[in-house]
Amino acid sequence: LVRGIKNAPGIMAELARLPGVSVAPAILGQTILRYGSKTETAQLHGIEPEREITVSKLAEDMIEGSLDDLETAQNGIILGYLLAQRLGVRIGETINATAPEGGVVRVKLVGLFRTGAVSIDRTTSYTLLKKAQVILDKPNVINRLRIRLADFAAARETAAEIEDRHRFLAESWQEANQDLLALLNVRNIIMYAIVSAILVVASLLKVSAVYKVG
Repeated sequence: LVRGIKNAPGIMAELARLPGVSVAPAILGQTILRYGSKTETAQLHGIEPEREITVSKLAEDMIEGSLDDLETAQNGIILGYLLAQRLGVRIGETINATAPEGGVVRVKLVGLFRTGAVSIDRTTSYTLLKKAQVILDKPNVINRLRIRLADFAAARETAAEIEDRHRFLAESWQEANQDLLALLNVRNIIMYAIVSAILVVASLLKVSAVYKVG
């Protein structure tokens, strides 16, 4: 995922013109968070808050702080509440964030979120897109485009269209959550998903896409 999505702004603009489509850029990478003597590995999402709110429920999942705090605080970061508990860190305190290919960046905890999914709440963090690019040492790289559809049932068809037009591998939420669909009935899925999304992810030869609920 080093190269990122080529011409991501142009692709975003094209997708955003489609009826019922919202799109937001992101970068995703692995980081190590250190607070005192405690260390945790986390998925770091770099986002643009004003666009993120159009494609995800992150703003609604906040239990302390808000996405706006990422804009106002210097080097702000938001953690899943379980991840913060494992680190023992509290709002306003400073954490060291490092990445395999980056340096050490001191970030300030400005918010906590809870999705109800343990695997997300104990491993996930968010910061501004440009800050994440610095932490991950990937300047100007966007390796995710998250797409929200007004008609979530159209996710599979839309993913196929993206593949054909942009030579991306696009995975709809139905494909990404086959195991979940097998366990839950359709009504619960609709209530949980509310909307659908597609994640467009950059790779070396082509772009793959993965959907994440919420």
